[in-house]
Amino acid sequence: MRKHELSAVEIGQRIREVRRKLKIQQKDMAAALKIVPSYLWEIEKGNGNPGPELFVRLASEYNVNLNYLFMGKGDRAIGDMRNFF
Repeated sequence: MRKHELSAVEIGQRIREVRRKLKIQQKDMAAALKIVPSYLWEIEKGNGNPGPELFVRLASEYNVNLNYLFMGKGDRAIGDMRNFF
């Protein structure tokens, strides 16, 4: 894998990290993202293949910094939630 390529496992780990930091259960995050909990579980393990719509909902619903999510750079959250993490 090239350095700039996205790793599904790393993205899944970051999603799980955000969910745990916010103390949200998988079923609740899945409902907010309009997916089934088993699919969120697969994404968190790096086995899912989410489309861009899911990432937009994640950023919107939980104030997640997509640069952090995809590249591991920057703050986990954007805006007023920056100090939460």
